[in-house]
Amino acid sequence: MSAGKISPNGAVEKRRSAAGDESVRKWREWRDNANEQDIIALEYNGSLKRKGLVKAVGVSRSVFTQNPTIRAELEEFEKVLREDGVLPDETEETKAKKAAPKRYDPSKRQRQYDAARLQKLEQEVIELRAKLRRYEELSEAISDLGGLSFKL
Repeated sequence: MSAGKISPNGAVEKRRSAAGDESVRKWREWRDNANEQDIIALEYNGSLKRKGLVKAVGVSRSVFTQNPTIRAELEEFEKVLREDGVLPDETEETKAKKAAPKRYDPSKRQRQYDAARLQKLEQEVIELRAKLRRYEELSEAISDLGGLSFKL
């Protein structure tokens, strides 16, 4: 097990490193034991579906994007599978996605916030309308009682 970066909180760094080592171990075990049917079931557009790999390997999705060891081994594994004819060649769509830089959408976070706020406000309106109906019923009942004359 590697020690990781030296930091004031060394235990956390070691734990992360141990989790990374465990993920690499699980990935390699799955890769070495996977049969052709397993691989074909995970194929999509000439690559292995990451969601399917997450379930099959038993690691989180971020492992395939953030762990440089696994990311490199996965790319090499897919390359070998293409050469062996197990996976088809990458589609133009897949190649274009890999080649194109990801666009940063500065308004995405604001849209998510706005959507959550809208949902919360709509729920609040529903609750307030229900209360208003109750108050209208009470007002009607009180006005009906106010019209009655009580004799003592």
